Amino acid sequence: MTENRLRRPLGTFTKPTHHPSRGGNPYSIDFRTEVITRYQLGLPLVTPELEALRDLYAYPSIITCMRCIEKERALGHWQPKYATGNHFAERDILGQALVHLALYRVVHPEAPISNVRAFLFDMNPTIAPYSEYAVVKAEFRMKRSCTTRKRAYWRVNLHKR
Repeated sequence: MTENRLRRPLGTFTKPTHHPSRGGNPYSIDFRTEVITRYQLGLPLVTPELEALRDLYAYPSIITCMRCIEKERALGHWQPKYATGNHFAERDILGQALVHLALYRVVHPEAPISNVRAFLFDMNPTIAPYSEYAVVKAEFRMKRSCTTRKRAYWRVNLHKR
């Protein structure tokens, strides 16, 4: 769900970000590429020059370098993750799953949410089960559209056309 936000006026300064070693934004792709290149060429990650740069917070720490290398080994890339604010992403029920939800509610209108989640998972076991919040949000969306459709032919609303 997106909130309506006002656009900032032109010339607005951004907030100063923390250095990556102090919990700020991730290191740039240039830093990550250099670490991986040094690793692939067999160059040492601990040298007096690199230690001097680390003291000035101008080069990633050894732990960060090793984390980057491990990510390269495991995943084949070293791209940073998006900051989610430690919140799990909520998936919306869309497409065929929404149709299944509507049909299930027609047949079982009083079924608890846990049964609905189990049914949606049984219909497509290749995806992870939807959260209870996603089911409630989809049902609310269906109810709102159904109510709007029924009210469209009321005499008052026909007169407004």
